[in-house]
Amino acid sequence: MEPIEAAAFEALLARLAPDRAAAADQYEALRARLIRYFRWHRAASPEDQADDTLSRTARKLAHGEPIESVERYATGVAKLILRESVTRAWRQDHALRQMPAPQVPDLPDPAALRCLNHCLAQLNTAQRSLIMAYYSAAPGSNIQTRKRLAADLGLESNALRNRALRLRERLEACVRACLNANRDGLAPGDTTK
Repeated sequence: MEPIEAAAFEALLARLAPDRAAAADQYEALRARLIRYFRWHRAASPEDQADDTLSRTARKLAHGEPIESVERYATGVAKLILRESVTRAWRQDHALRQMPAPQVPDLPDPAALRCLNHCLAQLNTAQRSLIMAYYSAAPGSNIQTRKRLAADLGLESNALRNRALRLRERLEACVRACLNANRDGLAPGDTTK
């Protein structure tokens, strides 16, 4: 909704009544009727839509549009705005229905969690703390958290990223080996048959 420009508002008031006080009363009465109209049709935002109707009507008057009856013209604009809002709501609803359903992430495999815990236990305390802190940042705050972590450790951001990457690769290899061992019926960490 665009606000009514001062010149357009003056043009609307001038058309409603010659006296400024009477014009203001006419304006408020017209606005109240428009709000009732939008409420009757269960519009999403009756007050905003009434203001939008008056704003469009005032702009037409300011641009010299020949309008016989401001009330009838505003009613026509209100019908148009209502039709636009219904179409917009239908399009939004249609677009939402066309969106694919969000994929629910699979629950972690209990064997993979056991292997991950086993492999984390293979790291020393500093390595375990680093990898946990590096990957536990909340989405959207990763950069700041990692910058703070690098500063705390006295490292450049690239050096921290490289350390975390090497530890992650090491953990992934350990977890894969552990899962393969579990499939073969071995205990975590046991590679003998």
